[in-house]
Amino acid sequence: AVSHRPPRVGVLGPGEAHRVSRYYPHNIGHYLGLDVHDTPLASQSQPLLPGMALTVEPGLYFPPDDPQLPAWCRGIGVRIEDDIVIGSDG
Repeated sequence: AVSHRPPRVGVLGPGEAHRVSRYYPHNIGHYLGLDVHDTPLASQSQPLLPGMALTVEPGLYFPPDDPQLPAWCRGIGVRIEDDIVIGSDG
């Protein structure tokens, strides 16, 4: 178990969770088909089944002109992307 708190970097303060959508404007990922983005009509609420392929791509994008952000992170965007396949055991 992790017993320590992550360091505060000054992006969100206590009670500011509502601001997350400004910096994280998309879903956690999407389904993958024969072509990377050929599944736009697949529901995000569809249960995951064995054999389904999807991408997991969390990302944060900090606008360069946001005065509520510390200067060090204005204009930075970071996204980590990985593709996964759901196995028969989940």
